Amino acid sequence: MNRHKSSQGGFVMMTVISLLATIMVLLSAYFFTTNIETRSVQSSLGSVTGFYSAEAGLNIRGEEIRQLFIGFQRPSGTSPDENNPCQNNNQGSGDFECKTYSYNDRDIITYVVEDEDNQNDNVIRIPQGELFAGLNAVEYRYTVLSEAAPKKDDRPEAILEMVFRSRLVPLFQFAAFYDKDLELLPGEDMELFGPIHANGDIYTGADGANLNIDGQITASFNPEDQHSEGGGRFHIQRKDNTSTQFEDTVHVNDGTGNFETIPGGGMIEQEVLDDWNGLIETELDALTVPEAHDFEPGGEYWQKADLIVALDMTDVNDPAIVVPERKNKDSIENQMTQTLNMPLCIDSVDCDLEEVEDQDDAPRNDPDLFSVAYDDDFLDEIKGEELMISRYPVEASDSFHDSREGGNITMLEVDLPFLLSRIHESSEKHGDCTGDITIRNLLSDSPHYNFNELNIDTSGDGGLVIYFTVIKDYDPGQDKGEYGVRIRNGAHLGACDDTLEEMGLTPGEAPKIQGLTLVSDIPFYIQGHYNLNDPSDHSASRDPNQAEGSVLPEEGLEYENWRPAAIIGDTINILSQGWDNDSDSTTGGDGPVTNAETRVNAAFLAGTDSTQELNAAYSGGLENFPRFHENWGTTRFYYQGSFVSLNESRHASGDWGDASYNPPARPWTYDERFNYMENLPPLTPRFVYLKQERFIRDFDR
Repeated sequence: MNRHKSSQGGFVMMTVISLLATIMVLLSAYFFTTNIETRSVQSSLGSVTGFYSAEAGLNIRGEEIRQLFIGFQRPSGTSPDENNPCQNNNQGSGDFECKTYSYNDRDIITYVVEDEDNQNDNVIRIPQGELFAGLNAVEYRYTVLSEAAPKKDDRPEAILEMVFRSRLVPLFQFAAFYDKDLELLPGEDMELFGPIHANGDIYTGADGANLNIDGQITASFNPEDQHSEGGGRFHIQRKDNTSTQFEDTVHVNDGTGNFETIPGGGMIEQEVLDDWNGLIETELDALTVPEAHDFEPGGEYWQKADLIVALDMTDVNDPAIVVPERKNKDSIENQMTQTLNMPLCIDSVDCDLEEVEDQDDAPRNDPDLFSVAYDDDFLDEIKGEELMISRYPVEASDSFHDSREGGNITMLEVDLPFLLSRIHESSEKHGDCTGDITIRNLLSDSPHYNFNELNIDTSGDGGLVIYFTVIKDYDPGQDKGEYGVRIRNGAHLGACDDTLEEMGLTPGEAPKIQGLTLVSDIPFYIQGHYNLNDPSDHSASRDPNQAEGSVLPEEGLEYENWRPAAIIGDTINILSQGWDNDSDSTTGGDGPVTNAETRVNAAFLAGTDSTQELNAAYSGGLENFPRFHENWGTTRFYYQGSFVSLNESRHASGDWGDASYNPPARPWTYDERFNYMENLPPLTPRFVYLKQERFIRDFDR
């Protein structure tokens, strides 16, 4: 009996021991498995962290390359050899060299490889189906490699490779491009051809009329626009009120040739706009464009201009027209900038000298227009008898009254063909257009025309760039709102044969300029025709869209007189071919109606007003991008070009509602010649974006 109980107790004990052993085995397996999983999780976490760290390296190097292109430069240097890159002395150089960053407690080693095809002509037309389809772009291809490893461990957690294309898209290929909200609300029927983009919201509509748009419309989120919610949305309404009067007034080409009406009003959702087959896209990433300071003295355009002309008002009792000394001129060294040390020759075209001189309000013809507006002897020497003896290409006046700015404007008066004739005269006197030319005293007939030695090139960067400005000692907060640049006689962008003959020079022998860009940090006033297509345009009797060959074939088309041209200023003001300084300058919109139709063929880049907020004053919209100052009645202002506004006016601060004018009829159109890279004006600004082509990742290699 006792033996049986002992046997049962032993069995129980063996069972317990067996169970304990089994549990121990299971626990051991559990701990082993957990340890493996923990290590796996840690390894996976480290690998993921390494991946994102290496990806950060790719993004940094890609952005560095993009910034170089924004500054009109191309990356340069050598890549490290593909065998053991970034080891010992194998570091590469310049923009492609090895760089190490520290992020997430990892060392990130990066370098860049340039595609061999980048040395070829890389102008492309952006394919259909992509954003900005149909536009020209200069495309360059690069490969960025990045690897991340924990500090004190040379075994990489992730090795990444990204192949991308950097595209430079000229801004003058848009009918309208705004780096802020864009408002287009005409009071009469209007047709706008060409792409439209805003880094901000787009507000459209027509007051009792219709607005037809034929081109891709894009809007980007822009948190930096202080007058916008930055949403990158499309609206059919005014920004300053919520009126529904614009409903069903906007008609956009859907890509099939049909202009379909965008239904309703207010903010239009993207799902509604999708019916336009990708031609209306909203809420895109903002595009990076040139900064405002690029156009100021000392900025990119100042440094790259072939000629700088300034009204020196440092001493108001002794004003002078000078060429200021440019700092860091020799620092411009990159493959996209041609040398400035080249000969200058200017196009000689056939034009009538009497027509050039026959403007009663020209300073050289009416000394009384140098009326003294100050107590001191303001502009006394410039208005003196010596200056009136002969014609001068650049003069000054203070008789123009701008009602919007509420005062008289001190003008740099530029007789454009005569200025170009004088440059050509200097070329003939100092060189033969085949070697270096030193131009001295370009405006040498007066001691005040103090020009430094110049070396000017009409072919670098696509043509000739001239910068105009005012030099003055300013108090803090004071601007240049009382100054401007008036361009006269710009119907043909070249030297006049009659002018050259008057100076004893041989007409017709100077080569044609490739293009002309005028730049200023103060407002431009364009008086009369500018850059006509051909002599028949003098009649101003036909729409420039109907000019023979107005749409270029792929290989380009030569015009008799038209040149790629741009005007870049603080604002752009238009004065008709019939402008009368005595009456129009004082009566504005209440004066007699001008009957002189006026034509301008040039891209515009300028500051424009912004509607601040709901119930605030209206900016005037794109329809008032060029400012007017007279009674146009139903007279037409023909315009062919591109409207670009990257900011508000920095100096001409008068509100649109303060202007005194009666607007012209506006047969405006985008200049389709700009669709071809060779027809773009010199130093056309551009935005840059990166398009990823391939992304390769390799963990724990």
